[in-house]
Amino acid sequence: MGCRSPYHFTSAQKTLFECKKDWQYYTLKDTLYGELIEQQDNGKYCGYVAFASNTIVKTVAGDTIRIIELCNLNKFGRGINVKIIPQEKPPFDIAVGYTQFDCEVKKTYYGKVIKL
Repeated sequence: MGCRSPYHFTSAQKTLFECKKDWQYYTLKDTLYGELIEQQDNGKYCGYVAFASNTIVKTVAGDTIRIIELCNLNKFGRGINVKIIPQEKPPFDIAVGYTQFDCEVKKTYYGKVIKL
């Protein structure tokens, strides 16, 4: 008799777990500007457990990047212009929402996304 997990994941969540190991993390040094492609908010959680939004942005330079933002309770629509301010990587693990771009977009930064 084997061990069964009490958690049941959707195929999209499985994709996140499988593809997240390939994400490449960089430190954002300057403010960036771009167009929001997709955003998965943090599920409205903030406080005792570290949840983060997963935002996909096409920068004005043409790069498609992921922005991870702790305690982001904002939900922005696709196609809006945004400003991304650098943030430090937290010294603890965080839960990140999943998007349809989790396997495509590997370049990942921590930052704050602001609607322009």
